[in-house]
Amino acid sequence: MSLGVKLKSISEYYQQQITLVMDVLFSTYYILKNEYIKIRDLLSSKDYQKRYTEYIKIIDQLEKSADGTGIYLSEQHQDVLEKHREMRMNIPKSEHLMNMTLVYLMALFEGFNKKFFLTLLMNKPEQMKNRKKTINYEKLLEFDSLKDLHKSLAEKITNELGYRDIDNFNNFLLERYKIDLKREFKKWETLKDNYYRRNIIVHNNGRI
Repeated sequence: MSLGVKLKSISEYYQQQITLVMDVLFSTYYILKNEYIKIRDLLSSKDYQKRYTEYIKIIDQLEKSADGTGIYLSEQHQDVLEKHREMRMNIPKSEHLMNMTLVYLMALFEGFNKKFFLTLLMNKPEQMKNRKKTINYEKLLEFDSLKDLHKSLAEKITNELGYRDIDNFNNFLLERYKIDLKREFKKWETLKDNYYRRNIIVHNNGRI
């Protein structure tokens, strides 16, 4: 199989994965949105507004009552309370869905980069030439073949990509392939913002 075919198959695989993630996002968001609209319309109805007003009055009376005073909520009032709770929970669900989608998409982005460059470097080992990097004889003798050596070096380089942030990844492309995403990729700022937002979600529980 030619290098071009190998790289194309990698690209197609990750495109399929991205499509799958986005399909799940849209279908799930559609369900959540419909649930929200259904509950919102229900709570906006005159009947539910009347029940909610009654519920607020009961709670207000409870707050003004002596300690230890109990109240009885009818099934209708309990239903009003449950619908409001469901509506409040719907928004965090949507935010969580968006956050997890972003995390997964960025994982695919990094997975694609690693697989793409591992394949490229193993098939084009001359691209790994670097006068600043050396390897001793003892290490060289550990490999049974030149192919094994190339694989080890390629894995080392691509594994290091996983520890680079998005700006350092751009520096990697610029140094090795004269590709500057900052200048050549129109969505660079969006990609960069999403990359660092993903880090916040993963490492700081979404709190900025």
